[in-house]
Amino acid sequence: MLIIAEGALNSLESVNVVHIRPVGFYSNLFADMQSLKTQQTIFSPISVDIPQGWVSPVDIADVVYAMISHTPAGKSAKFIVSDWATGNDWPNALAEKGIEAKYQQIPVEALAENMKKIGFHENTANGFAQMNRACENADEFYASLRATDYHLGKVKVGDFAKVFADVYNKSV
Repeated sequence: MLIIAEGALNSLESVNVVHIRPVGFYSNLFADMQSLKTQQTIFSPISVDIPQGWVSPVDIADVVYAMISHTPAGKSAKFIVSDWATGNDWPNALAEKGIEAKYQQIPVEALAENMKKIGFHENTANGFAQMNRACENADEFYASLRATDYHLGKVKVGDFAKVFADVYNKSV
């Protein structure tokens, strides 16, 4: 769907277009809330030592504002990363905020099956599984991003851990 939209926008003549491409949203980490509260565990199909790109809406907004203020000529894309963090970095950041967390790798098939059990459409669950398989080879997965002058933002994993901990401590 996204590729179709980008293609349609790129086909416009005499219009400058910048495609904003953020990596994984920090807010996706809220999906870990329940397992942290009940098992003190983050379950992920991605190996603990693989760095993943994370992004905050604050950093996205900074880039969007800059692109609106000065849109480069032609068609282009701008990747946005707030921070790079491994499966160890996230639990360590949570520990600094008083949340005990361990990281446990699970088979990617288990992720897809759990998603289907809680109501995700099979295609969506399988798409997530495929993406997580691709993340296992981070060099290849992030190659097109790293080949660009991507924007490295200011909101780091420790900053998001504070936001996460505030919600964690207020929830039942």
